[in-house]
Amino acid sequence: MGHAIEIVELSKHYDHQTSVADYFRGRSRPPVAALQEISLNVMEGEVYGVLGPNGSGKTTLLKILSTILTPSSGQARIFGLDVVTQDYLVRDLVALVTAEDRSFYWRLTARQNLAFFATLYGIDAKTAARKIGELLELFELSAGADRRVGEFSTGMKQKLAIARGLLSSPRLLFLDEPTRGMDPASAHALLSMIKSRLIDYFDNTVILTTHIMREVEQLCQRVGVLRYGKLVYSGGLSELKTSLRPHDSYLLRIRGLDDALCTALTAVPGVESCARSQENGGQELALSLERGGDALDQILNIVHQHHAAVVDLNKQEQSLEETFRSLFAKDQDDEHAVHATP
Repeated sequence: MGHAIEIVELSKHYDHQTSVADYFRGRSRPPVAALQEISLNVMEGEVYGVLGPNGSGKTTLLKILSTILTPSSGQARIFGLDVVTQDYLVRDLVALVTAEDRSFYWRLTARQNLAFFATLYGIDAKTAARKIGELLELFELSAGADRRVGEFSTGMKQKLAIARGLLSSPRLLFLDEPTRGMDPASAHALLSMIKSRLIDYFDNTVILTTHIMREVEQLCQRVGVLRYGKLVYSGGLSELKTSLRPHDSYLLRIRGLDDALCTALTAVPGVESCARSQENGGQELALSLERGGDALDQILNIVHQHHAAVVDLNKQEQSLEETFRSLFAKDQDDEHAVHATP
């Protein structure tokens, strides 16, 4: 089994639009780096997730791989074909499905829409009719096949978009945030259908972009995490949490905890944060410690030296969803701080 995607130091920069006033004053701003020297490989038949908050470069990456955008530098190959110099061949192998439904003709029925796009793909009428019938049945759209798309729910439009993407029998399918704008129940139903009726039914390589961790856990074998246009992680789900959150959290209940002890514990090397609270009639301390150090041993020694006692100690486990939420929330706070700076 070979590589479906090979990316080497891929970058994409966008120039700022310059106003007339800035042009005559000679003012300019540096280009925006949407992607920065990304390198990764995806194997044939793999379901690979691309995670990241809005603005991290997920959609830009998919548009480059599907030949809609040209990279500023670096190289990307799809089944050995260069996306720039052999773009006309790459287009026959890939399909991009987005959460936008504006490309459908709302006054046409689902069947008529698929027939129109089949014509654009150069599929003959007999073959198109057979494939359209199969796809409508596969995605449970047969009952609404002759209804106008403008009457469809968001979930039905998304299923129709995936069916349209499969018309050309692509070897590589890109799903760009397929559950965007959907309520949790509809999103779960769509993901279950993607897994059971797309991934398990077709022998495709699938790239899924999302900022929702449960979607990745439900569908993907490996993931890549984009942050500010950089690939900060690529690998399996089991190692992901350790990679993104290189510290451990502990909750200690301490008898005899006072201000002097809190100050001493905060000064221990490797202590990232220390929060004191009053819970259930006792003093509790929430600690965040660098992973792999001896900060916890030092903390226990300092507690003993202050003639206090640790009544209870628990290591706090955080789910992948919580890890991502805290990570991306920090990114948003940093972004707001930048924009707020005069």
